[in-house]
Amino acid sequence: MPTQLGSGGFLGTRLSEAREAMGLSVVNLANLLGVSRTLVHEYENGSRSPGVSTLARIFVVLDQPESFFYQEQRVQDFSHELVHFRARNSLKDDLREQAGIRLKWLAELYAVLEEKLALPSVNLPVLDVPADVSRITQQDIEDAATAVRTLWKVGQGPIPDLIRLIELNGGVVGQINLDLPDMDGLSFWSEERRRPYLLLNADKASYVRSRFDAGHELGHMLLHRHVNEGRTRKTPLYELMENQAHRFAGALLLPRETWLADVKAPTLAEFKRLKPKWKASIAAMVMRAEAVGLIGSEQKKDLFKQLRRKKWQQQEPFDSLWELEQPRLVTQATTMLFDSGFDSLSFSQWFPRRTEHTVELTRMPRAYFEIGTLPIKNIYSNFN
Repeated sequence: MPTQLGSGGFLGTRLSEAREAMGLSVVNLANLLGVSRTLVHEYENGSRSPGVSTLARIFVVLDQPESFFYQEQRVQDFSHELVHFRARNSLKDDLREQAGIRLKWLAELYAVLEEKLALPSVNLPVLDVPADVSRITQQDIEDAATAVRTLWKVGQGPIPDLIRLIELNGGVVGQINLDLPDMDGLSFWSEERRRPYLLLNADKASYVRSRFDAGHELGHMLLHRHVNEGRTRKTPLYELMENQAHRFAGALLLPRETWLADVKAPTLAEFKRLKPKWKASIAAMVMRAEAVGLIGSEQKKDLFKQLRRKKWQQQEPFDSLWELEQPRLVTQATTMLFDSGFDSLSFSQWFPRRTEHTVELTRMPRAYFEIGTLPIKNIYSNFN
């Protein structure tokens, strides 16, 4: 996203971000500011800067600190077109933009932390995957999942905490309430920073499905990093990449040989028995069974019919027993920053955002970011 600089240092791209973060269209914002739609377009593309009175209204209407609109981009290569969105239904552009801006701000927050702290370096396998998505095979996907497990030294058994593992290997994971029930997650690979950023929907109530979402987004980062089309729309290419990311998540969480050795019979009762050990959903095991050739498409359809009859589509057995895996890297790194001498004022200068947005991205108590409030004692262990 190139920086659009108006006179006086006002950044039009920041105006776009603040508007999108609130789910407002250009017309909506123009009406709230009492100016024309054309003027808002000109403010955002940098060809004109708002006057003093309009600026004052912008700060109030969009509820961001004044310094936000003058801070240079810390992640220069972000754009909505480069974001992988996992949504079960088509989402309106404003909803995609709203979620996408949260992902961008997560990347910018991490850029601040990287400037101040020594954080995990990226440790992802280099894969020989076809650039043409249509040529990626199931064996390519199996090999990619095996390469990750080998590099991360987790063996071929169940992965205890997938989000923690991604963070330890340099992935940046956020988890916020998107208030978008049809969106499971989104991700972005920054070529500029050579790092993956994943944002998961905390509205998801299922531990196993949230883990699957993390694996799904990791799959995009490995298989589709250089694909520059088809990420945001329900097209054949989008559907193909979604299916491949699904299969990668299944292969990562349920490695072929060890998982198959555990399966006595491809039934819902058997997958229910294996769920506490492998921490994968029954539905994911049905899909995995087909992917590895244990069952055919007709048997898969029959198993999903049984699953619907049992009303397990939304909540399966054991789902209410396990809490979601939690991202910890950003929280712990931010806490370390405060422990090193940063206070709320200095932090707000480095990362000027509305307090609610900072709280949701850092997952820290609000008191840390309120000017004039003493930082509370570190309640988190150091990241290791």
